[in-house]
Amino acid sequence: MAVITITVSPMLHENQERIRVDIPYDPAMIQKIRTGSGARWSAEHRCLTLKRYSWRTVKAYKNCFGQFIRHYDEIKPSQLTRKQIDDYVVGLIREKRISESHQSQILSAIKMFYAEVIQQEEKVRNIIRPKRPEKLPHVLSEAEVTRLFQATTNGHLRCDNAIVTSH
Repeated sequence: MAVITITVSPMLHENQERIRVDIPYDPAMIQKIRTGSGARWSAEHRCLTLKRYSWRTVKAYKNCFGQFIRHYDEIKPSQLTRKQIDDYVVGLIREKRISESHQSQILSAIKMFYAEVIQQEEKVRNIIRPKRPEKLPHVLSEAEVTRLFQATTNGHLRCDNAIVTSH
């Protein structure tokens, strides 16, 4: 039998004390917990399931949104303002230097919660997304390779390039 780590912590949800249980993703374990107790699954989890997101996306969104909620621990999510959402993301960019893709993931998790779970879409409407980083192409076309070689003026490099590409 494998050993798993379960984290149990107190939390405040809708002004009521609750127990938060975090477990590693394991569909069999989750099913046992769901059917074996009176536990209620969050509306966020239900929405992600209905949208048929992959378990990796569910895990990422729940993690991103969980960190966001813990940042504003004493305030109900429904009471947070757009400015507080933006301030949270700006803080992560400045202090933790998160990547554009992580920023997008965080914003998607927050947007999904406000738009789909608690129907407060106005808080996340026109949310500012990061620019997409420019990526280098993985493969150059034959024409691009030819132009690259033609741009080489050094005779030794031109010869090296011809040898490398002849194989």
